[in-house]
Amino acid sequence: MGSAAAPLGSVSSLFPLSLTAKAQEMMVQHPELDDFVAPAPVVEENLSVDLEAMVQTSAALAQEVQLDRLVTVLLETARLQAGAERGALLLERSDGWWVEAIREGAEADSAFLSEPLTTTRRVPASLVRYVVRTGQAVRLDEAASDRRFGADGYFRRQPVRSVLALPVVKQGTTLAVLYLDNGLTARGFPPDRVSLLQLWAGQAGVSIENARVYGEPEGRVAARAEDLAVALDTLRRAQRQMVEGEKMASLGQLTAGVAHEINNPVNFVVSSVPSLRRDVQDLGGAVGPLRGRRA
Repeated sequence: MGSAAAPLGSVSSLFPLSLTAKAQEMMVQHPELDDFVAPAPVVEENLSVDLEAMVQTSAALAQEVQLDRLVTVLLETARLQAGAERGALLLERSDGWWVEAIREGAEADSAFLSEPLTTTRRVPASLVRYVVRTGQAVRLDEAASDRRFGADGYFRRQPVRSVLALPVVKQGTTLAVLYLDNGLTARGFPPDRVSLLQLWAGQAGVSIENARVYGEPEGRVAARAEDLAVALDTLRRAQRQMVEGEKMASLGQLTAGVAHEINNPVNFVVSSVPSLRRDVQDLGGAVGPLRGRRA
């Protein structure tokens, strides 16, 4: 990112008290040097341009209400602005902290993981827990030799040198942790760059909170739809039971009706048996003498 040269005065005006005899001799031999125009430092201009880019990115973050897209923008912006090779975003859930996404390299897309911090091997867990507990950013110039976190298994597995872990805070509450690292250079995250990222992280916290609030109604609708589906299934089962019950009741009534229709003649027959027996006996008594006469 280039910058135009800005006149800062002549060499003699820049260093009026520190010119040695040799320098004075050179000034006499080369008077054109006194009209030397020194280039302005580019660090402040670069930071100004980066700050403007951060402001534009913050405006874009404020309009993003889908959490997955927001996470993608957060990771890529932070990685580019910090000059990191790799980035990760962690969010707090009801059951602890989770690695939500990883971004590695300029060509890679963000990978959404949802791995719990307690078991993940993708970030230095001890460092992240420290950031969550203290709410303070951590910058490591040589991660493997750091006396606080160098023993973390992640740094033994990964060739990491520079590290930056940044809390994303809103109203004193840490909503997320942004982790960045670089395996090529030491002291890859200078303090002025960290300050710029911390300023930007304030808007990131607001955006994360807004995305979560926006997502809550959808979650409630989904939960309500699930409850309604369960209630509908229960109602259908009850309806089937009622139908089966009505069928059984109807069958019972039919059986009772058939039994009644059968019982009537049966009862008539049963009740008629004694009188029929008497009639047969009487008839036998009357027929007996007649048989005797014929004989």
